[in-house]
Amino acid sequence: MAIATDVPVSQKVLWTLRDLQALTGLCRATIERMVTRGELPRPTKIGKRNVWNAADTRAALEAIT
Repeated sequence: MAIATDVPVSQKVLWTLRDLQALTGLCRATIERMVTRGELPRPTKIGKRNVWNAADTRAALEAIT
């Protein structure tokens, strides 16, 4: 079974740090700072990866802008 890696970020349910960086243009440190300040939701740990719920993160980004 092949895993589709070419799914557009806008259609993903979970976002990785790379997805979030690609969407926002922000660096890792800025994203971490925004999480610490409560401006972005905390990521969920799945295995070794941190992922963000796309709907929650999208809502937080819209509230900021």
